[in-house]
Amino acid sequence: MCTYIFAGRFQPFHNGHKQVFDKICEKMSSTDVLVLAVVSPYTSNHIKDKSFVIASTEHHDADRNPWYVSVPLMAVSRIARLCPRPEQVITTLLPRPEYGWDIIEKWFPNDRVWIIPNAGEDFDEKKSCYFRSLGDRVERISDTTGVSGWNLRNLYKEGKYNEFKKYVPDGIAEIYFRGRDNSSAQNDFQKRAEKFESNSRWVTDDNINSVPVDFFAKKEYKVDNIVDLGGGTGYLSYSFYQNDILKNKIKNIVLVDKSNNMLAEAKKKSYPVSTRNCSIESFCNFTSIKFDTVFMRQVLHYVDNLDNVVQSLHNIINKDSVIYIGQIIVEDEECRQWHDTLMRKISLNRKRSFTATSLADLFINNGFEIIHQESSEYEERVTDLVKRRVSPYMDSTIDNVIDELHQETTESVQNKMKIKFIEGDLLYTVKFLHLFLKESSNNSNNT
Repeated sequence: MCTYIFAGRFQPFHNGHKQVFDKICEKMSSTDVLVLAVVSPYTSNHIKDKSFVIASTEHHDADRNPWYVSVPLMAVSRIARLCPRPEQVITTLLPRPEYGWDIIEKWFPNDRVWIIPNAGEDFDEKKSCYFRSLGDRVERISDTTGVSGWNLRNLYKEGKYNEFKKYVPDGIAEIYFRGRDNSSAQNDFQKRAEKFESNSRWVTDDNINSVPVDFFAKKEYKVDNIVDLGGGTGYLSYSFYQNDILKNKIKNIVLVDKSNNMLAEAKKKSYPVSTRNCSIESFCNFTSIKFDTVFMRQVLHYVDNLDNVVQSLHNIINKDSVIYIGQIIVEDEECRQWHDTLMRKISLNRKRSFTATSLADLFINNGFEIIHQESSEYEERVTDLVKRRVSPYMDSTIDNVIDELHQETTESVQNKMKIKFIEGDLLYTVKFLHLFLKESSNNSNNT
């Protein structure tokens, strides 16, 4: 087993980096690992105390480092997820080797090969000599794109999004530019909160809401204590409270969301709900409360680490608790890739799409079992989705999005997703999957 380490500031991650990354992937065997590491630009001798939390804040807004370290980390994570063998790629933050060599040896003890781009810079040769002096191997891989990080940083400072976009991989420009208009997922929902329910079918559609309500109203599952994770404006828990059968069973409802504006909308509703303004992971890992019913609707495509989020659910449930998941899915892997491409073109915040199999496997592999599932088809309009975007750093017109998708859509995907290209719009079909789960008996650690 060989561990390739491709490390850099990636300020920004451009087509030259992508060319080197692709060449590493081509030479990897099935047992090799590729580490795509963002190196902390922090230069203090106290690196071990600060590198993993505030690594780049010392130099933020400097010419050499205009982005916080979270930005290149998000970029390399996207690159890793979209590569042919994502399971063999690790993305991480590393201190500069001269300050953190013991960390590197501990984390990657196997045969290490440092990948140094061969772009004609003297500093690259100095790095090569440094790693060799420590006993590691070095491979130089040619970068023939001619892309200059300095030029791209200047384009960023001048706000030239369309020019910047030409020199970076698909979907990367949005990540680096999102800081200019403060359009993270959290801030996106802050802006959308007031009109969120009137603009979202997944909130207002009676057929969708009736599935979980009817399931719990007709079954003898205990629903005393409910937590709605990523519950936004409280639309789902509110629909439960409006049902006469369930209303009499409910003792407590907790609504968790990172957007305090969304939670403020929930508080306007006439029902007894307490709110927690934090991430799902933080809530699940630090609350001492156990819940009988857990909701997660249209949340999982936003979270960073799926397995961590799903595993954290074990912390807040009893052995007989029921978890309800509501999520848009597509037919198969081919359709998922198409849907992922579309979402990257129109959304800064969505991180993935799901098939029924991938969503089910996510929970089964993390210690849950499915007790019931059902789904319904719904037609989507791209123009409806684009109207809700809040960032100006997207494709300039809806026509660009539709034209690009027209060129990239295969006949197979078009048939399976019932895609229709009409003047000024694109229609396609997705499914809304309802999953009801319990903790697997093999995994239960509750008494």
